[in-house]
Amino acid sequence: PPLPAVETPLHAALRYYDDSHRIIGKLDKGIYDVELKEAKTLYAMVNDYLKKRLDDFEKRGEEAEQLTEGVELTFAEGETVKAKYPREASDLLRVLTRDIAAGIDSGDKVLDEYQSERARPAPLDELRPYEEEAAGYVEDMRGLGVREDRELALALENAGRAESLRRDGERLLSESRASLEADDFDRARERLEGSAGRFVESLELQENPELRGVWTARLDPLAEEISRREYDYIVREVRELINGARDRYFAANFERAEASLLRAESRWARIEPRENEEVSYWLALVRGALALRYDSTVPITAPRYPEVSQLLSDAKKNYRDGVTLFTASKREEGMMKFALAKEKTQEIKLMFPVNQEAGILELRIDQVIDPSTFEEAFRQRFVTAVAGTKRGSRESYLELENLAQINPQFSGMQAALTEAKYDIGLLPRPLDNRVAREAETLAGRAQRLLSQRSFDEALRIASEALRLDPNNAGAMRVIDRARLSMGSANSVLADPNAEQEYYLAVREFQEGRSILALARIERLLQNPANRNNTRFNALRRRIAATL
Repeated sequence: PPLPAVETPLHAALRYYDDSHRIIGKLDKGIYDVELKEAKTLYAMVNDYLKKRLDDFEKRGEEAEQLTEGVELTFAEGETVKAKYPREASDLLRVLTRDIAAGIDSGDKVLDEYQSERARPAPLDELRPYEEEAAGYVEDMRGLGVREDRELALALENAGRAESLRRDGERLLSESRASLEADDFDRARERLEGSAGRFVESLELQENPELRGVWTARLDPLAEEISRREYDYIVREVRELINGARDRYFAANFERAEASLLRAESRWARIEPRENEEVSYWLALVRGALALRYDSTVPITAPRYPEVSQLLSDAKKNYRDGVTLFTASKREEGMMKFALAKEKTQEIKLMFPVNQEAGILELRIDQVIDPSTFEEAFRQRFVTAVAGTKRGSRESYLELENLAQINPQFSGMQAALTEAKYDIGLLPRPLDNRVAREAETLAGRAQRLLSQRSFDEALRIASEALRLDPNNAGAMRVIDRARLSMGSANSVLADPNAEQEYYLAVREFQEGRSILALARIERLLQNPANRNNTRFNALRRRIAATL
């Protein structure tokens, strides 16, 4: 109701109440504003702290992950590799995962505070964006924690594998040394290469300066010792094989001589890419002798050996029967047997024109039929055969051998056979005094160069002496000693970075990427230090053969 003109005590009280209510309302709003402002400031600071912690965790995680994924490492020689550090990364990740867990715990407590704010009678709804922001940071921490747990497990696994490979490499290195002491060079090299492979795999997983030091201090010296000792062993072995083959050649044991020389050739290829001139020289002589033997005989392994063997048997029987009939004055029947024998020998000659047994048998038949005529025919065939050998005819030499089987005492026969062997290259011709003196002079000069440690020049001069005189013992000694002093140019191992590149090339080749594999191995071989590496060159040949 409208107030009376004159204020009563009741009206005064009502007015006081209204004024007080207005004042209290203003006071509540002021307190709320102050409290909201303080809450916003506090939670902005809390969220900023959470964000900074999250940023720190992410940065530390990236640093650790970079260690596991690899960083560029450049060596003094200018070579660059991707070095991985899982062991160091695992140390960082252990601390990081622990800190992330603590960060999540702090974030959860902040979120609990937000829950308390919402439980108040007058909730501060304007703080909800701060709560959502904090919840996002905590969720990101949880996701980062899961990821870094996986990274830690991977880092520990790779560090463990690297250590296991390193230990296995040490085991193989010890086995290589033991095999070398037993002169088992193949096993020593195999174990050494296996050791290097394990060390390379270990370095691919975990960079390790100490392991690189092991390579320099132990692998390289062992590789050099294997090469040196195997080289020395094979040089001596090849000399024994050559000498043995030469003795067997002069004893007409050509098959065994060839086997010795092929063994020498194979062994020599293990230590030198260039041919051994002595082995090649004697192998040519032996193969020439074998070619003659194969021309004049039918080896038991030949497909037609059974047929020829039967024909020869029949021919010899008819020949013996003919001789018996001639001795019994049954000339006509004997001639028939001889004719049958010649039919068989002619069949053989259609297949093997210079077969020695068939040729000798025909000569014996002619000798029995008409000895006087045969003597003149023999002389004429001898002259013709000698003339043929002067021209290098092997057929003429075989004819001469057949004639020698019939009459080894024929005048000039043995001298003619020896001269024929010189003419067709079956024997080295005896040196005249001038050539022998020249070879001896060269051998002496080579010996002086050897004593002056001019190994390359000594080897060259001694080889020249041996070409003049294949039997010059002084030249042989100089050649062997020069080679032993020089050692092998082949290398077994390369440095760790080159070995790592080699194994990458092997993997690419095995996985069918031959072009990439060849490019890698070609880059390796451009380095002069790698050009004589036996494995690098062997891999290049294997790859090239498939392209």
